[in-house]
Amino acid sequence: MSPLAGFHITPRLAGGLGLRYEYYKSNYPGYVPYDTHIYGGSVFSRYMIVKNMGEAVGIGGLGTGVFIQCEYELLNLERQYFDLTNPTEGGRFNLHSILVGGGIYQPIGQRSGVMITVLWNLNESYNSIYSNPVIRFGFTF
Repeated sequence: MSPLAGFHITPRLAGGLGLRYEYYKSNYPGYVPYDTHIYGGSVFSRYMIVKNMGEAVGIGGLGTGVFIQCEYELLNLERQYFDLTNPTEGGRFNLHSILVGGGIYQPIGQRSGVMITVLWNLNESYNSIYSNPVIRFGFTF
């Protein structure tokens, strides 16, 4: 679960906050069973480069927008499962990620739409929980 809440600063610039929570449970044969929680949050900004691709290229009715996005994410992880540099230490640690990229936005109503975003983690490490690129799909309303 990772909901985002944002607001428009200008007609093209938006910013906001996100929360993240994941529950992992592994019970695969041949591996030690475990369960753990990942939680954290993010701060993002999004700039709409092209608000209406149809108008930009002279095709009416398309409405698709193109945006760029920058995001800072902080996740708290259990060290024994996610810290590959110090797996024998106990406790939890914070994982910092800076994600940049862009995507497309397709309106489906006056104030709602569908968004596909492709981001790159600029400080990907052994401890990163996802590999580049990070692809997200979401709805706005």
